[in-house]
Amino acid sequence: MTKKLKVGIAGFGMIGPVHFYYTWAKSRNLAEVVGIAEPNKEILESKLQAAAKNVKELSSLLTDDDILGKVKKYDDYKDMLDDIDVLHVCLPHDMHRDAIFHALDKGKYVIVEKPLAIDSK
Repeated sequence: MTKKLKVGIAGFGMIGPVHFYYTWAKSRNLAEVVGIAEPNKEILESKLQAAAKNVKELSSLLTDDDILGKVKKYDDYKDMLDDIDVLHVCLPHDMHRDAIFHALDKGKYVIVEKPLAIDSK
């Protein structure tokens, strides 16, 4: 069996839960979410429970522990970079550039939606 890629999601406000769901729905044989970085704990908890509920709809055999058991919660994405292989950047646009470079400097794969940065500097 191939080793699964360990995925971390930076930001869990708007698009982060979508990345969580689709990692499960489309890539669960290849990747697993092992970390989520979101400084707002209320947002993280409410959206994580909703995302887990959506994932459960994929299979009645999945439990909360199957979905959330390996997910570690972080305040800052930089703290999870040593624990992951892939960083999904789901932060506000003005934070994309720094997150991308921090992850690349650590040798991580990066998934980011547009824009890569808000200016050319």
